[in-house]
Amino acid sequence: MALRPLAPVPPREPHRPARRASTTSLNDEPPMKDPPRLLGSLFLAWAVAQVIVLGVALTVAPYQGAVPPFFWVPLLLSALAYGGVGYLLRRHAPQARVPAIVLSALALLSFPVGTALGIYGLWTLLGRREARART
Repeated sequence: MALRPLAPVPPREPHRPARRASTTSLNDEPPMKDPPRLLGSLFLAWAVAQVIVLGVALTVAPYQGAVPPFFWVPLLLSALAYGGVGYLLRRHAPQARVPAIVLSALALLSFPVGTALGIYGLWTLLGRREARART
């Protein structure tokens, strides 16, 4: 039985991961390359966190005493404001810029997470010209 030589194997191309098609981005950029959109996502997450804190406070309240309205009404209004502005920022609505600056300044008072959110928001909205052009 005679062995015949094997045919040469062509060199393999380097593996390149497939690029995902983004259906949610308005300009097909990852969120970190689009700071106002990322800020909108962070505002939405902050609003959800506030609603969770409010829900826990109102759930535990019957056992610890009543939660006064001066606590939960501003927290609910704040969560609605952050959620609405976050939604508008993700949609690149130009009318979201000024309320986002105001909410970022107010977030500076909530240490430590709100402070980080406020610093990032002010840096994003006031820091660079190209970021201001996109909002």
